[in-house]
Amino acid sequence: MSFDIKNENELVETKDQVINLIGSYYGNPIYRYAIGKWRIKDLIETKELLDEINMLGYNYASLHRLTDHADIRFMPILISHYDKADSDEKKICISNYMMHKEYSKYTASICERYIESNSSIVKFSLSNVLYQLRNRNYIQMYLKLVNSDDYIGQNDLLPKILCGFHVKEFSQRLLDLYIASPEQMKWNFARYSYMIGTENYIPYLSVIAKSNDRELCKYAQKSIAVILSK
Repeated sequence: MSFDIKNENELVETKDQVINLIGSYYGNPIYRYAIGKWRIKDLIETKELLDEINMLGYNYASLHRLTDHADIRFMPILISHYDKADSDEKKICISNYMMHKEYSKYTASICERYIESNSSIVKFSLSNVLYQLRNRNYIQMYLKLVNSDDYIGQNDLLPKILCGFHVKEFSQRLLDLYIASPEQMKWNFARYSYMIGTENYIPYLSVIAKSNDRELCKYAQKSIAVILSK
């Protein structure tokens, strides 16, 4: 059965269209959730990405297989397709396949794309990637991201990385971020401040410790106790 492509932005409507576009090997695992939701363009791009991966010696029929194990050769392919993606949803989807610690040498590339993105949800997804790739060798890169004026109020995993590495240079910045955007930053501030906080954190943590949210109170109380015990 032939299928004439007139508009790549049209949604695929039948299993036959999916199979005709990308073949049965890729089409059978995909069509159930592609029909009525994916564009023709999305199918073609998925096939192109899988073809590039499989040229490395794999036989993957689904992008989800990319999470099975790490292969450093995947990263240039994933980054290339991330850069070509025409929606936040695609960028987030592709970034999910980058979350292997073995890919840490690509930290600079992920940081560049974090800076370039104007989307808070994409930035959040990339911060998840950076957290999985986290490595002390890139502390200065993490600091550059959180010290940017654009970072104020961005609630993601960068503070967790820096606090987890006990980066004292981040101590004042974390407090400033909380003061600037308390509602946005209260969870990160309460959960991680015990790792790098000083006594000037105590008044702010004490306010959080009175929250109606019991879990948030617990984190704030823990941070207060640890800071006072130093």
